[in-house]
Amino acid sequence: MYEKELNQLIKLAPNVSTIKIYNMLINMEQFKGGILVSRKYVAEELNLSIPYTHKIFDWLIKAEFITETKINGYTQIILNKLDESDNKTVEKVEQPKENHQPKQEIIRKGGKTIVRTMIPDF
Repeated sequence: MYEKELNQLIKLAPNVSTIKIYNMLINMEQFKGGILVSRKYVAEELNLSIPYTHKIFDWLIKAEFITETKINGYTQIILNKLDESDNKTVEKVEQPKENHQPKQEIIRKGGKTIVRTMIPDF
């Protein structure tokens, strides 16, 4: 149903996480013309950080792939249809910067300190 939009997003997306989030949204059930979902839920389902998910949602809104509204206190995501005359270019939207810094876990045991570096997707 959203094949054209997904193909356009694949061309413009700054990272794979953007495609994963959009793919999750297009496969969710729509309720009264939109999807009732929170950004936190999407982040937890896709195992992404919440601030990074917010940046991706902001990029999708700026690139006009989605529209976000509030209905009775709930967030509703509306998937926008791609106009035939509207050819989005890479210059139109600002690319978010991926944060690939590994997380560190500090373990203190018996007077010794161990720093464990957690590398994502490894």
